[in-house]
Amino acid sequence: MTAHERASPASTRQTLFYSRQELPQDNDSGNTSKLQFTTFIDQMASPGSSGSPQSNTPNPSAISAQWQLNETANSGITIAKGVLRAATSDNVQPIAIISADAFGATLAMCQEAQLRVERAAIKDHTSYVVEFLRSSIGYAKDDCAIQLASSHSGLRFLGLAATLICMADTFTASQALELMITSSAARGQILPSTSQLQHLLVALEHKLNRIGFAESVIGWETFITEHPAVPDKFRIFNRMAIDHPSKESMRALVDAFRNLDRLGSATSIEIKAGTCCPWVVAFTKWCLGEPPNIVLQNGTVLIGESQTAVTVVVIMSVIEPVFGREEATRHIDTIVMEAREVEFEITVYRDLLEPRQLWSEKHSGAQQKPWHGMVTVESYGKRRLKEYGLIDNKAFRQAIHHSVKLVTSTIQAHHPRYRPLRQEFGGTLASGLRHENERMGPLPSDLATYKSTIFPADHDLRSTLCNFLGIQEDDHVPLPQLDKDSDLMSLPLVEIHVRKLKERCKCERCSGDLGEQLAECRITDFIDVLTQLTAEVIALSLFDCTEPILVHAGGARLPGTKALDRNDFIAATELVIRGAISASCTVAEIWNLALTLVGHNAGTNLKRRTWIASASRGQVMYPQIFDSAIIETRSVLKLGGGPGKLFHEGSSYKFVCGETERQWNAAAKSTVWINNPVDRPLNLVPNDSLEWQIRKGDDTLHLTCGTTSLPKVFEPHWIVESLAQSVFLRSCAHPESRVLEKPDKYSFYITPYYSNIGHGSVRIFEGRVGIVAVADNDGLRLFALSCGSPGVIRGKACIKCCLDLCRLAGFEYVIL
Repeated sequence: MTAHERASPASTRQTLFYSRQELPQDNDSGNTSKLQFTTFIDQMASPGSSGSPQSNTPNPSAISAQWQLNETANSGITIAKGVLRAATSDNVQPIAIISADAFGATLAMCQEAQLRVERAAIKDHTSYVVEFLRSSIGYAKDDCAIQLASSHSGLRFLGLAATLICMADTFTASQALELMITSSAARGQILPSTSQLQHLLVALEHKLNRIGFAESVIGWETFITEHPAVPDKFRIFNRMAIDHPSKESMRALVDAFRNLDRLGSATSIEIKAGTCCPWVVAFTKWCLGEPPNIVLQNGTVLIGESQTAVTVVVIMSVIEPVFGREEATRHIDTIVMEAREVEFEITVYRDLLEPRQLWSEKHSGAQQKPWHGMVTVESYGKRRLKEYGLIDNKAFRQAIHHSVKLVTSTIQAHHPRYRPLRQEFGGTLASGLRHENERMGPLPSDLATYKSTIFPADHDLRSTLCNFLGIQEDDHVPLPQLDKDSDLMSLPLVEIHVRKLKERCKCERCSGDLGEQLAECRITDFIDVLTQLTAEVIALSLFDCTEPILVHAGGARLPGTKALDRNDFIAATELVIRGAISASCTVAEIWNLALTLVGHNAGTNLKRRTWIASASRGQVMYPQIFDSAIIETRSVLKLGGGPGKLFHEGSSYKFVCGETERQWNAAAKSTVWINNPVDRPLNLVPNDSLEWQIRKGDDTLHLTCGTTSLPKVFEPHWIVESLAQSVFLRSCAHPESRVLEKPDKYSFYITPYYSNIGHGSVRIFEGRVGIVAVADNDGLRLFALSCGSPGVIRGKACIKCCLDLCRLAGFEYVIL
């Protein structure tokens, strides 16, 4: 019995082997003029081409299995303008656009997919204007996507491109696309190179990422791996089904669908696959409009009445010795490697009196790679919970509701130069470094209450957490907070869950069995996963964009200590979850996790403390604090942005970076401090204001901050670093304009042009406090923080109380 017969009873067998019904034809799919553009490219003309357009409603015979670029004078000139505009806009070769449009006429792509692609492709608006960058976030006019969306053949290609960008990377996708185009092109055809096709896919990616194909893949992952008919021993398959087909398999898959739905005589297709099954099912649904019949290798039918003539046989290959082992999930790398040994097999049939095989291909599964794409927070959370088997785990939900609040109320930001005592000279700091290290580290609890709030408010944290968990709760209800004498492991449901984990755990500590020394602890695994997902929820809550963010999903992460992204923020999160009363990390580590989750590779710039903004995978992100140029001490690390690209004066840029050093000259140094007695708030530079300066670079804008009177520039990133470490005195019992009866002789006025780290003008006055005299000037107050070290920021408090707090905290300046 064939897989087709297992999927459907004999009475409904024609559901699988039906005669191909003609889909509604595209208005211009038979119009060769839409594929003709060779006026300026010699040798592209095909001999004997006709200059007259075809009928607008062609029959299937009008669609050739081999596409070609023909030439007519009128159509060539008309199309040339649009192609050249698009090529210029995205820096893409015209041959890539032309070939993509021509190849698209042969592709099978359902109407629903084409409509979704069209809605995304024709966007040309500005989402948001970023004032401090003098730039905009949005979409260009007349780009490649708009040009391709102007024809039905182009829309079909865009539908295919939306799936290709969900492969491992754009280079792998371009290799697969080159195979498809080469195998279907007429002999002697001029073809784009792999590099040219990659540039085209990169140009389309920022729009196509938001269409939702990756969401579909996650949906089918869940359907196949969580279906009640799937035997328990195959549950581990849910962490193996993470691949896309190899480039050779993709070429065969596209050819098969072309033969079935567009231009061939095929009437049914059978596909056997392993780790790429969810991706293949999603691709089938995307191209043909209906999901395929899905049959397990043991004959179990998951879907058997599909309207498509495609059957996918799921080969859940799992190493037999692993069955029944409690630690099976800890050997995913080996299991996935074995699972990829399953061959990808596709067979195409033609049904006359009985099914007859037209052609069949087999490809090694070893070349399959994990897919990657952009999905909503809800879909990302569902996938992460499914990976760890936590979708319905009430203990985990109780734990993470408390851990998010606990971590955000405990972790402080410390200076990049700070080193914990245990890492210095065997646990002791040299006496010459002690003061500086303590000043740059976390504050004691009694002073920490004055610190700027680096994480979002409860409303944003709870909203993100509910989206991540896929639950409905009132966003305005505060997150639960632990009692002083409680910890996470003592929560009722968590305590029960941990007790059960201990009963089943085979590690030496839990079981007391010396023979299981290499077994990993189940309780440790639970804490590790709670740590990772708590940190991810907090990181995702930092985004406050014009549209809901998309998260980078794909591949697989494994439970256990090796699975954690061990940056300082996650390490600090683990310390808090395990009961530490204080923990700290740098701003860069928190932002790095957040930006990585949305697919931005900003680690290098963050490490250098130069990151200001980045654009990747169709989203632009930047620190929201710079939007208003006003010091905001709540949610300091919030990230703003929106969908699209970052444009400055008509060109797009991938990064915005600050200068790495402050620059000084003798004139600037001479204006640093003033010898007036300190007794009241004042502004020594009333005619000065903050000024952002932008310099263009290669794919990068360079941003510096200065003032209208200072010719030299300062590093903007340090503003956020300083603000996150500083304390804020909102008010006191005295009038804010209070004048001291006696001037404070252990302090002195300074202008905002000082530098604590680069110039050292404050440090030379050992034991004295610098008063940054910029009262009532919000821009210069923000600018003063570019010194790169923490201080006291005055709200409505008097100058005396600010000085007292500054000395207690061990800081060196107060910003009026």
